[in-house]
Amino acid sequence: MVWGSLLGPGFATRNPYAGFWILPLAVAAVGDLGYGILLAAAIGAAHSTGRALGLLHDVKDVDVNSYLQSTLKSMFWRMADGFALLAAAGVAAMTYACRL
Repeated sequence: MVWGSLLGPGFATRNPYAGFWILPLAVAAVGDLGYGILLAAAIGAAHSTGRALGLLHDVKDVDVNSYLQSTLKSMFWRMADGFALLAAAGVAAMTYACRL
């Protein structure tokens, strides 16, 4: 569990996906510590499962063409992930601004 929590968000490794950082926003939005911990565990499990399944899918066929296709897919998902984080930050900023 400790190893996964260090690797998943990229504390001990490089995690190229920015979407994991939506977790602190989501946990803060819940408002209850118990529910926040459950939400963090669920998001962490989904994130780590997605990374593991993607890795298992990509190592099935190891050749140059599949590697290049995998890299292109990774670039697409990084961009989509960045836009999702940008949208979440915009919603958080607007929510904060409306509360002022």
